[in-house]
Amino acid sequence: VEVTNTSETIRMFQVDVLGLDPDHFSIVGEVLQLFPDERGSATIIVSLPAGHPSGEHRASVRISEPGATSVADVVAEFDVVAPSSAALEVRVDPSTSTSGGSTTFIATVVNTGNISVEAGVSVSDPERLVTARYSPSSVTLPPGGRGTIQIDASGPRPWFGMPLVRTVEVAAHVPPKRPRPPAEPDALALASVAFIQRPRFSRRAVSIAGLLLAVTMFALVINASFASVAELSEANAALLKQSLGADGPIGARPEPASISGRVTSTTGGGIDGATVEIYEDSTSALVPVASTVTTPDGAYGFGSLASGVYRLRFTAAGFGDLWYPDGATIADAFPIELGEGSSSDAVDMALAGQPGLVSGRVFGDNVEGAIVSVQIPAGAFSGTDVADSASIVATTELDATGSFSLGDLPTPSAYQLVVTKSGFATEVLSLDLGPGEATTTIEVLLRRGDGRISGTVVDAFGEPIPGVDVIASDGLSIISTRTLSGDAAGSFEIRELTTPATFTVSAEPEGYEPQSVTVELAEAQRIDDLRIVLNSSTGSIAGTVTDTSGDGIGGVTVTAVGSTGSVFTRTLSVGDVGSWYLSGLPVPGVYTVRFVGDGLQTQALSVDLTSGAGADRREVDVTLAAARASVSGTVIETGGDEISGVSVVLSSSAVTKSTLTANTPAGRFQFDALPAGAYTLTFSRVGSTPQTILIDLAAGQALTVATVALEPQARITGTVTRFGVATADVGVLVSRLEDYPETVAVVVTGADGTFEVVGISAPETYIVSYFLPIGAAAPIDSETVFLEAGETLSVGTVSL
Repeated sequence: VEVTNTSETIRMFQVDVLGLDPDHFSIVGEVLQLFPDERGSATIIVSLPAGHPSGEHRASVRISEPGATSVADVVAEFDVVAPSSAALEVRVDPSTSTSGGSTTFIATVVNTGNISVEAGVSVSDPERLVTARYSPSSVTLPPGGRGTIQIDASGPRPWFGMPLVRTVEVAAHVPPKRPRPPAEPDALALASVAFIQRPRFSRRAVSIAGLLLAVTMFALVINASFASVAELSEANAALLKQSLGADGPIGARPEPASISGRVTSTTGGGIDGATVEIYEDSTSALVPVASTVTTPDGAYGFGSLASGVYRLRFTAAGFGDLWYPDGATIADAFPIELGEGSSSDAVDMALAGQPGLVSGRVFGDNVEGAIVSVQIPAGAFSGTDVADSASIVATTELDATGSFSLGDLPTPSAYQLVVTKSGFATEVLSLDLGPGEATTTIEVLLRRGDGRISGTVVDAFGEPIPGVDVIASDGLSIISTRTLSGDAAGSFEIRELTTPATFTVSAEPEGYEPQSVTVELAEAQRIDDLRIVLNSSTGSIAGTVTDTSGDGIGGVTVTAVGSTGSVFTRTLSVGDVGSWYLSGLPVPGVYTVRFVGDGLQTQALSVDLTSGAGADRREVDVTLAAARASVSGTVIETGGDEISGVSVVLSSSAVTKSTLTANTPAGRFQFDALPAGAYTLTFSRVGSTPQTILIDLAAGQALTVATVALEPQARITGTVTRFGVATADVGVLVSRLEDYPETVAVVVTGADGTFEVVGISAPETYIVSYFLPIGAAAPIDSETVFLEAGETLSVGTVSL
């Protein structure tokens, strides 16, 4: 913060910060002692704590002179931008669960960051045998909010022996995707729980069964010895289904309900950091079911709610507390009924700030009779065609003491404190009252005003401009007016200015460049012929786009990019083909004009627009040449011949094309009519590791890439025997572990008992089942294998 002593005496200044917690900032050099025309500086260091709400927070710097009662404070505003930070905590209940094949955990996810996030959870265990379903799949959490997700976990249950303890890790992450364990790069919080599975038959049951078996062994041994193969196959199928958890009941889960809305001030705008609490429908409820705080725009939300009736309470500093929609107690609150899976997303609340107060004293010669008013500045209202004008909220007339007090002011709101008296300069102070804020130390110096400035505002051609805001400031006070229309178009007059003084007179028109002039008023001087000339704030560029033959090209996109943004158009396709025109470009400015057409080389030009005659540029013409390229190549199998049927995908940020390698000539591929640029070529086929190469194509280039080699396709081989003899016509069915019993491949053993399964995805875990005959209801045997990409996996000899 730089401070300049513009007076003729040595003065001491105090630097303060308003609008921030004192613990969140420090000031280096907060007291400055300056000689006349000396400039000093102070450094403000802002340190926001972790968890501080993200976004922009308005604060201000106040420069005051300790002990001086006749000098008004100088206030300047600035924004503190808190960065966004995502952080989660997760707690899982119960920490240990003992059950059979499945159990339920409740994960509570807490948003410890300062932005709203959509979070989910996932589970993993070292053996990768535990699977889970999540309800809901994700929760939306505001800063400080929490939500619950039900985890229904299941895993293969032991038949006999001791209980099986499985350690399950629960991860909370953003976004709420389900990464494949154990890698979870987006996990923000972890928690571990124990899933204890009781055996299907306890040790006591096994002992009793052993005694019964001893008594009935002779009766059962013959039946057990001659049990049919079909019965054994059915038992194996049932065992496999039980081990995969396929025979467990699936319970219907109720869909959660939700409530959301927005908390705003009655004076406009959302309320940041308001507390919203939700209570069950009881007039004696003391503890809320859940609570949250609003986001910077006032939004809030509750998810994962059970069906029922609820009541809402809203609390904010400076606003008090209120029950929805306008109750003072819980008994006055409106009950909100939620059904299963229902959503109330427009439960909005408008809070009125507690009344504000402005008081202080006006100093000067003969302050009695001066009018002090608090008004809403012109331009604070929108949505009307009426010219902007200030709206007076409260006013009072001063007595000889100069003291004033204006209360019952709506807050939060921005105001102007205006002190007026005939023959004196109008004094205007800007005030920004927070909710319920009282400002009681205002001091205003009322100065005699016998000066006047009047004149005309015109454009570069001398034409008067009506409706222009004209502002005069001497550094202490600001007086504004507006140029007239009609017969006196463009004229303005500012009366009752303090003299002698130096004023900056500024014209801030719409569609023109702002202009300021400095005017010195001597004692009682009046200036009646001030002339302010405004230059247009926008310019234009025009030209023609042709091809190499000189013919105009229609449909070309022309974009002008400057420091304030960009505008675009397209060249004409009829009439004056190829011509284009861009207007409304702020001047002065340097613009990059870019020409882009389908199948044409892109060009860019730099155009400098200056104020006055240089604001409009013509004959900005370009010639565009065609720009198409092609790429081709051959795909082979490592150590082998060319291969057909390989998927080839060509992609860039703007283009994606795909094809298959040809049968004749084998392994060949080609892409034509490609715009110049960087591309990715991806080669893939089932069972082989994909290959990717990067290429750069210039305009008109025909590129042949180096031969691409893919490893052989992954396959499973083996030999099936029965009673030691190779067996033909045995059905071999292959299923993905996670999709069992759905099959991805079926083959039959040959006369020598051998089989080969080709054309399945890898890497992947499969269940290989053997059926005899092939249409049998259940497999004779099965095994689980893991197949790597490009691997030839032999299961050896399978004896049935």
